Amino acid sequence: MTDVNGYPIYRRRDIGHTIVVHGIELDNRWVVPHNVYLSTKYDVHINVKVCNNIRAVKYLFKYVYKGHDRVTVEISRQNDNATEGNVVDTDEIKKYLDYRYISASEAAWRIFKFDMHERFPIVERLHYHLPNQQMVLFRDDDDVQGVATRSAISRTMLTEWFKTNQESEVAQSLTFDQFPQQWVWNRKLKRWTLRKQGFAIGRMYYAHPTSGERYYLRMLLNCVKGATSLEHLWTVDGRVHDTFKDACIAMGLLANDNEWDQALEKADVWASGR
Repeated sequence: MTDVNGYPIYRRRDIGHTIVVHGIELDNRWVVPHNVYLSTKYDVHINVKVCNNIRAVKYLFKYVYKGHDRVTVEISRQNDNATEGNVVDTDEIKKYLDYRYISASEAAWRIFKFDMHERFPIVERLHYHLPNQQMVLFRDDDDVQGVATRSAISRTMLTEWFKTNQESEVAQSLTFDQFPQQWVWNRKLKRWTLRKQGFAIGRMYYAHPTSGERYYLRMLLNCVKGATSLEHLWTVDGRVHDTFKDACIAMGLLANDNEWDQALEKADVWASGR
């Protein structure tokens, strides 16, 4: 069965067979899921689990990003004054030392300068924002007025995508998420340049449906090619809509409020004809 969080609950029947381990009587319900053939072939213990949820991706890859093996080690001199019955003060802060542990295989791998990991293709994280709601980074001691007047804060991935579409016909054949396949974002100059080598894919940050206009903006950026401005995204069949949501409805990406009424009318017509 699957619990409310999407994790599998394995069936462990009590078939009456028991075994005593360290003085404790155990039955079949204490046995973890395993494969007898694999355990016998490799002479090791191997857990076998079911992955039936999208959260399994997080579970499978968490070990890759957990970091290196670590060990806590303490080297100290024996206290000659510590005798039986005497209380010895313990400095817990000094006692805690965190060390990175490198196994023999990993050490050899690094000595020969083999690649430790590989990521392909490159994923470009695409920032998008509503009008005048772009992210601005500044230091604590920066002058707020000076930060607000910087010319660079108005140049974002999204605004430069609009500008590139205005200047290049090649760019107009791509949506915002397809753009990194042929264009490279220069973070220092804050502009898109035509890709000369390599390959990359673009992924826009997630927007929850309850986030309002930001969610509908993301939906339009996934569909509209060659947009030259936010107003361009609002325009559908020559009509400029007031919101991104209205533009999504006009493009057929969302159901409008009249869909249910139209469905009822069709049902009445079908019933009367029958």
